[in-house]
Amino acid sequence: MKDVARILVVDDERAVNLVLEELLSEAGYEVAFATNCAEGLSKLEQEAFDVVIADKNLPDESGMEIIRKARTMDQGPEAIMITGYASLETAIEAMDLGARGYLLKPFEDVAEVLEKVQKVLAAANERKKMAKLIEELRQSNETASSRKK
Repeated sequence: MKDVARILVVDDERAVNLVLEELLSEAGYEVAFATNCAEGLSKLEQEAFDVVIADKNLPDESGMEIIRKARTMDQGPEAIMITGYASLETAIEAMDLGARGYLLKPFEDVAEVLEKVQKVLAAANERKKMAKLIEELRQSNETASSRKK
């Protein structure tokens, strides 16, 4: 049985959360929500997620903190930034922090949102496969090295 991808959405707008819950749940993903940065960071530390979708403008702090935290976590989730206030600077900052995607709200095309999530999940799966292969190689090298002694 294939594991269900887990997605954390951090946004304080109820309408955005409702749209993303319907869209992502119907696509077969497990979705959790946080409405501010502190709650989002807490969930990231307590639970495993494959993707985090964070709004840039949260009531307590910038969603950039969510992306920064995700990037520093061992096997942490991939990140997508969402904002209603698009700017080149914001997009560049999000990507520099490790975001794999950037979405503008309101969402004009929900198919585009789903496509971006699927691409980011594919990248996350490839990263996990690579990490597993690296670990297997490391263990194999350690075994071979200990046999030589």
